[in-house]
Amino acid sequence: MIISVAIFAFLSLASASDVLDLTDANFASKIADQDVVLVDCTENTEICGKHGVSGYPTLKIFRNGEFSEDYNGAREADGIVKTMRSKAGPASKELKTVADAEKFVASSEYGIIGFFSSEDNDAAKTFQKVATSMNSEMRFAHSYNEDINKKYAVNDDIVLFQPKRLQSKFEDAQRKYNDDMTVFKVKNWISANRVMKVAKKFQDAGKTVTFAVSSSTDFAQELAEFGIEGASGDKPVVAGRDSKNQKFVMSDEFSMDNLEKFVNDLLDGKLEAYMKSEAVPDNTQNAVKVAVAKNFAEVVSEDKDVLIEFYAPWCGHCKQLEPKYTELAEKLADESEVVIAKMDATANDVPPQFEGGREVDDFVKYLAKEASTELNSYTRDGKKKKAAKKVEL
Repeated sequence: MIISVAIFAFLSLASASDVLDLTDANFASKIADQDVVLVDCTENTEICGKHGVSGYPTLKIFRNGEFSEDYNGAREADGIVKTMRSKAGPASKELKTVADAEKFVASSEYGIIGFFSSEDNDAAKTFQKVATSMNSEMRFAHSYNEDINKKYAVNDDIVLFQPKRLQSKFEDAQRKYNDDMTVFKVKNWISANRVMKVAKKFQDAGKTVTFAVSSSTDFAQELAEFGIEGASGDKPVVAGRDSKNQKFVMSDEFSMDNLEKFVNDLLDGKLEAYMKSEAVPDNTQNAVKVAVAKNFAEVVSEDKDVLIEFYAPWCGHCKQLEPKYTELAEKLADESEVVIAKMDATANDVPPQFEGGREVDDFVKYLAKEASTELNSYTRDGKKKKAAKKVEL
């Protein structure tokens, strides 16, 4: 196992003789041959961009020429040496006996075992690459032993084992990988299961949080609502909504610790909500005031009556209404207490809209829930409040 540290810097640094400067042209072929390498990101933008380098210096760990993990240890020489020595062991532990396998599975932490016929198996090679890049966040082991593979009734398969303390009657204690044996897909499968591990932690703590794992390609339109366009790369993206339907996006790079922190901060109200909005316009000369998400509260003032149209640029009915709507605004231009406004509902987050039934009770429940101040006669869930008993003197 060859383990390397790559230092991505903003400017070329005076380096020791045993630190090799790598470039876009030779990084892939040389990274596995050195303990420490240096890359000048001002001249080698391709390799720095590929590995998501945005700050300097950035340190990343590679195993056998493959990216393994971001370096998060000490930054002085002795500290780097100590951290790297702790990383020098194999990414996946070889299980040689049934007893080895039973001990690995009996751990109180999640574990993943690859069961293979030989180390030359293509699936086994894929598994080792996955373990190399993810071993800092999950325990990995592998078996080429026929007795072990027979005991668990699998061969050329990858199985995730859930620790007994986290098992429940609602899910299997073992989960077998059933997709194409590619590094990208296996890593995504493991990431999904790690998310469920975090979800279980919140569930056990009595916190109401719903987790879901989805394809960024299949849900590209939903991601766009959070301002996430063209999600790509190995790392998942994370977004969430709170009980008020506000939207939040995790800005830190994906990891289990960062995911857990993001969810806790969301629950504790520590995050700034994402708001899809066009630029705030200058409405000085506009008869029809243009509202966007960022100036909505200003346009829809509490001390004025506001008629606002939520439109879509492609909508035929909206286009037909536009000249009449502008004429209306011009006729009422001298009415200082009345505002005629419009908002492009496709380019801005709009406030909650009524989408319920059309009976009186439906309207009451909506108003009871959304009113700024709780109604005098109804609770927030729309139930009639009990009248206070009169006390006769």
